[in-house]
Amino acid sequence: MIVSVALDRRFMDGQFLWWLNSKGIIFYIPAKTNMNVYKEALSLVSMSIVQSRERRRTVGAGNNKKAVVDHWEVVGIEELTTAGFYGELGSGSHENRNDFLLNLIHAVAVLNDPYVENNPNSDTLVILINGSVKKPLIAYDGYDERSEIENGLFREAKQAWFIERPARNTTSAFRAHVYLTIIIMSLTTAFRTWMDQQDRLDKSGKEKSIRKFREKVKQENGNKLIVFDE
Repeated sequence: MIVSVALDRRFMDGQFLWWLNSKGIIFYIPAKTNMNVYKEALSLVSMSIVQSRERRRTVGAGNNKKAVVDHWEVVGIEELTTAGFYGELGSGSHENRNDFLLNLIHAVAVLNDPYVENNPNSDTLVILINGSVKKPLIAYDGYDERSEIENGLFREAKQAWFIERPARNTTSAFRAHVYLTIIIMSLTTAFRTWMDQQDRLDKSGKEKSIRKFREKVKQENGNKLIVFDE
């Protein structure tokens, strides 16, 4: 069951977004800077719900290791009234009719995040959403998961797992290649996660699998030599 979808702005289609809403699916999609709803959202930033947070992390290694603080500040803006495209009919001349009824939509404006700090001249990101924005950081995180998918799945699949090189240039071959690649990636990730868990159990002195025990015995005795004298 699909609960939510995070979309690229190229999928900005009012009819499609309205269909998602009719199915109870929450969507997150950035508004284009030339849209009226984008401009309306920015004009209401000072009168809306502001939420911020900070997270500490370390970068570098050895003598170059240092602590940095990432800062987020986002604003939840409710009931925008200029998204005429958002509806069953989408965009069109019907928006100019006297009896035309607008469907309200919400937004989250990103005033500051790690990307903005590294790109201070970038346009303010405005994320359109049909769900609640009373806690805008939750909505922001919902859209931000899209970058994790792109960086952790798409890029990894393309660069390390050669997902763009199917055996044959046919629909069935490419589909099979994609499924097999994703399955192998998932199994590999699961195995690495399991190995990390076993290592943590080993360091904490807790019981672990017989395989890890054998590996430990092998490591402890790997530098020993037995000499037989007959």
